[in-house]
Order: sequence, then structure tokens, then C-alpha cells
Amino acid sequence: MTALQLEREQLETILREMAEAVIVLDDEYRILWCNPAACRAFELCERDVIGRPAQEVIRHQELLDLLFRPCDSERARYAQVSLIDGRTLNAHLNVISGVGYAVVMQDVTHLKELDRVKSDYVTTVSHDLRTPLTTIQGYVDLLQRAGALNEQQEEFVACVQRSLSSINEFISELLDIGHIEAGFGLEMTETDLVPIVVEAVEALRPQAEAKGQRLGIRLPGVLSPVMGNARRLSQVVDNLVSNAIKYTPWGGHIWIKALEGENHIKLCVIDDGIGIPLADQAFVFDKFFRVDTPATRDVPGTGLGLSIVKSVVEKHGGRVWVESTPGAGSAFTVLLPKR
Repeated sequence: MTALQLEREQLETILREMAEAVIVLDDEYRILWCNPAACRAFELCERDVIGRPAQEVIRHQELLDLLFRPCDSERARYAQVSLIDGRTLNAHLNVISGVGYAVVMQDVTHLKELDRVKSDYVTTVSHDLRTPLTTIQGYVDLLQRAGALNEQQEEFVACVQRSLSSINEFISELLDIGHIEAGFGLEMTETDLVPIVVEAVEALRPQAEAKGQRLGIRLPGVLSPVMGNARRLSQVVDNLVSNAIKYTPWGGHIWIKALEGENHIKLCVIDDGIGIPLADQAFVFDKFFRVDTPATRDVPGTGLGLSIVKSVVEKHGGRVWVESTPGAGSAFTVLLPKR
């Protein structure tokens, strides 16, 4: 046995024994190889699927969505895949030069359960914090009525009010994401995205102009409707555009585009801002996650805006992802199924 053959056998053994599910495809999405973990997860027989197109043998829609998701570049893509046995896999699709694609899926079921427990706890604590904060706010408002304040005292009161406002905003977002995940306030009707996008963007235009930014909208005259909740979809646009404004320097550009596909509406928010490091891109939709770089440390935020976006989009049966190059900007894409 040559050294090359030995190395190949060792590599194949490692991949077969991995707990993570692995599927390798060529550049036309024909399956080249899959390990036993992948076969068990998606009820595949290795002998029957090798050489066949993925769409013919894979019946799992979330995995197919990851493989054939419309994408403006060939960088890594990410998705969470739910299995019929209740497990959740975190799937990464990577481009392999000269081969095609490799999908590696790690079981994150226990992390999802911990996240659910954490969300329940945070929601309970948030409700409990509301009462004392309301009391504090009431007494601060009464200070003006108790008598005239000097300049320094007025400055202190203003500082307290700003802090209270920030805390109340944070609590509102915590409660909001809990309601979204639980499905509250998500009544769906036939919805036109064009006025929702235009109104949300125009409301944020003064913020962009205050930073000398150009905010452009490129929408077709007519888009097919989606089944959605107008208030929540407006929240998605608002969070994505306000994020772009925050992380784009003075004089930058932000574009909001919508395109219609055969079965979906594609909404993109693109900026030429500071961008997101590649290592952080897989986590930007996680609760409380914030990119920690010198350029972002002074930018205010709770780390919940993109989590809300992801929750709303997924409740609408859609997908959201990010493509970004540090120093060159970011593109957030939302895919929503047409009615």
C-alpha cells in the first residue's frame, strides 16, 4: 500500500467515524460520498445515492434549501436543519475547490434546549424588572414638580432618563423576541411588501442623512404578495436598515433591493460599511451576540436586533443569511415564500 493510499484510507476512516453528518457533492450537486451519520439522519443508503443528484434522493426540505439557496457568492452558507426524530443540526455548506461542495452538520439539540430555557428565564426576569423601572421613572418625572433644579441636577436627571430609556428598550426587545418565538401576534394575511419596505426605509432616512449616507431603494413596481404579518415584516426591514446605518461610516451607501423569483421574494439590504469578520458571520443571528472589534465597540446595541429578524423570517417560512467582507460591507438577504 502506497503512502497516498494509506492517507486516503485514514481520512475516510476519520470521516466515517465522525459523529457529525458529512455529505460531499460535485459541482453539479451529485452526491460523491456521505458518512453513516448522514445516512442515518436523512434515511439514505450510501450504495443507492452515490452519483445521483441530491434533489432526487434527499427528501429533507431544509437541507435542500441550504444546497440550492439563491446566493450572490460561493462562500460558506449556514442553516439549522430539524430532523423528524426531534434533533436539530447546525449545517455548514462549504465550497471545495476542484471537488464541489461539502456539508458538515453538527448536532446542536442540547444547545437549542438550553437556549429555550434561557429564553423562558429571560422573559420572566424581564417582566419582573418592568415594575421597579416604572416606579423609578415615575419618581424621576416627579422631581421637576418638587421644585426647581439647578443646571447640574438637570444634567443628572437627563442622564438617569437616558439610562432608563435604554433599559426599557432592552426589556422590550427581550419580551418581543419571546413573543415572536412563541408565535404570539403573528396573524398572517396576504401582504404586499412594497409599501412595507418603503415606509420602513423612509422612517429611517433622517438617521442616514444625519451621517451623510445615501439610502437607495430599488423595488419593482409590483411584487407578488406573501402570507405575512405586516408589523413584523416592517420590523425586519427596520432592524436590517438601522443596523446598516449604524455600521456604515459617514458618507457611506446603503441599498435596499427586492427581486421576485419563481417561488419566493428576495429582499436584500446591502451596505459598504465596516463589514463582519468571517469567524463571526455564523453567530450574528444569535441572541446577545455582538461583533467585538475596535470599530464596533462604541456602537450602541443590545445584540437582539438580528435575532428578532431571524425569528420573524423563520416564522414566515423563510430564510435569512449574511455575506460580508471586512472593510468592504455586508449584504443581508431575506427569502420569503410567495403566497
